[in-house]
Amino acid sequence: EINKTGANTLRLVLDTATDKRDLIKLIETTLAHNMIAIPECHDATGKWGKALQACVDFWNDPRLIDTIQDNKAWTIVNIANEAGDHSITDDDFIASYSKAITQLRDWGYTVPIMIDAAGWGQNIDQLLRVGKTLLDHDPLHNVIFSAHSYWSTEDAIKNYYKASKEAKAKRLPMIIGEGPSVTRV
Repeated sequence: EINKTGANTLRLVLDTATDKRDLIKLIETTLAHNMIAIPECHDATGKWGKALQACVDFWNDPRLIDTIQDNKAWTIVNIANEAGDHSITDDDFIASYSKAITQLRDWGYTVPIMIDAAGWGQNIDQLLRVGKTLLDHDPLHNVIFSAHSYWSTEDAIKNYYKASKEAKAKRLPMIIGEGPSVTRV
């Protein structure tokens, strides 16, 4: 049904209890309908530390790695949905996601890795500050940053501007991954 809408991408929302065989079927079905698959782990939403690491560990499965790598032209791995609240420091964000990038690359992933902003996906300023460090940390320089636009009306327009203009100026791959914020005043 989603394919009938003309969508070209499908975000696959999972948790760490998801059977990897089910995820593999979802990825294959998404690709069979000519959509890019973006599987993501939802267990760390607003959480950090062990919850984020559990999402990272979720991706360490040979069957999953093989399926994603076999379809690497059409798959993006979103490590964790909106990990971290508004208290995550730049240093902690860099340290945690640098470790995650290293682990995924060491396990054999070459696909783009998506990293959501902290603050339930909303902290675009932090992504703009730390993005280059994380992009440079990745040996493949294949990281996409995702801000989620659950911003106030007062902040929405300037944050969309940041996502487009500032990210481009800094050469950071940035998307608005989800959100309902206004697009005009």
